[in-house]
Amino acid sequence: VPGSDGTEKITDLKDILEKGLRARLPQDFAFINKVVILVNEGRLPRDLVMSTFHWARKKEDGRQTTYFKQALILRAHDMGIYDI
Repeated sequence: VPGSDGTEKITDLKDILEKGLRARLPQDFAFINKVVILVNEGRLPRDLVMSTFHWARKKEDGRQTTYFKQALILRAHDMGIYDI
């Protein structure tokens, strides 16, 4: 969701990821925060984050955040993004 200055509001993406992935552990929140920062800095494509998010949400064993983290890191590395 764009902000009035054309940038994405941090809380929107953060809330979507935290709630949608059912984040619980401190390291889950820390990873999501890092992802949001990278997206807002333009260093990580939002569409990559969201497609990974939607894929991970379909997992039904309560480990959506783990799937999201592992898959996003692999996909980002495939794109040459190593600071995640």
